[in-house]
Amino acid sequence: MTNQPRGLLIDEPFGAVDRLARVALEEELLRLWERQTVVFVTHDVGEAVFLANRVVLLSPRLGRIQRIFEVPVARSRLRGQKRLLEIEAKIYEALHLTPLSI
Repeated sequence: MTNQPRGLLIDEPFGAVDRLARVALEEELLRLWERQTVVFVTHDVGEAVFLANRVVLLSPRLGRIQRIFEVPVARSRLRGQKRLLEIEAKIYEALHLTPLSI
């Protein structure tokens, strides 16, 4: 057991909480993992872009990487930030979907 793990694997941790709680938890998670490697699994494109330095889009064929998107935005991110929305739109385009409006 360690108090300082080198990495964390987190799979859909906020799926069962309401939107306001999810936003608060995402903000807290960003604060906590500043110096930690985290693999965060989510189906929420906006959440992925907001939290990640890099978004890995998996293909329908299990275990295959379809594309990797870099998120070159400083960690002091704001929801709805233009650059984040542009990256989100590129991911939706790769998925052949239209971005969801809030």
